[in-house]
Amino acid sequence: MNRFRKEYWKMSIPIALFFVGKYLDDLETARMSDYMNKSKMFGRELKPGEYSPWDYYVKK
Repeated sequence: MNRFRKEYWKMSIPIALFFVGKYLDDLETARMSDYMNKSKMFGRELKPGEYSPWDYYVKK
């Protein structure tokens, strides 16, 4: 039983780090969504019925 506990911790650390990284990535995506289509080069009025390219990345 003691050996199982040691192995369990070795397996759980990478999984926990994956979820922490995903959380930080989601925070960065939400922060960068403030700048959607604000660039002079890429910011334009969308045609009626045209979807924003950011709709895929930003959860509404």
